[in-house]
Amino acid sequence: MTHTHRFFAAVAAVSALALFAPAPAHAASPDGVRVAQRDGKKHGKRHKWKQMTPEQQATVRAEVERKIDTYVTVELASELGLSNDKALKLSAALKGMREKRHAKRGAVKEEMKTLREMVDGGAPDAALKKQMQAVMAAKAQAKAGKAEELLTATESFLTTQEQAKLLLATPRIRHDVKRMMRQARHQATGPGDGDRAGKRGRRGR
Repeated sequence: MTHTHRFFAAVAAVSALALFAPAPAHAASPDGVRVAQRDGKKHGKRHKWKQMTPEQQATVRAEVERKIDTYVTVELASELGLSNDKALKLSAALKGMREKRHAKRGAVKEEMKTLREMVDGGAPDAALKKQMQAVMAAKAQAKAGKAEELLTATESFLTTQEQAKLLLATPRIRHDVKRMMRQARHQATGPGDGDRAGKRGRRGR
């Protein structure tokens, strides 16, 4: 399968997940259908995601991430000419990096939540400043260099030549993934917000 075919197969997979994810049980009622149709005309289909339970959203996110991980691994393995064994190790390394990023983003949310509670509770300035520093430290950790992290995660099984190719290939594949997600969101939202977002993107080229 060529790069182009793999790309559009991944787009189709992510789009299908967004379009056919299970809807809440109450969405099938006649009133619910009429409300959904009215909202769909006004705001596109983005409301469907908001109607999902947190568990349904987590399921969709996990499956989308799995599809993206597979796409990235296949592309990188092809670009670097990796053996099956090294490709599996690369897949595990990428998954580990993603889980760490999730944890870091979770830490930022928790620190922000604490700050909000302190502000709402009328905490003194000294305590607020300390918590603000904690927020900024968590954000700095979340934005830590991905290239360095990638090299560290792969140095035990990739050669220097392979790591060099990895650094060269990563920006292109990251761009592909972002484009894939934009197209998936556009296809999932349908007319409305998705179309306007797509038009803005095309005008920006």
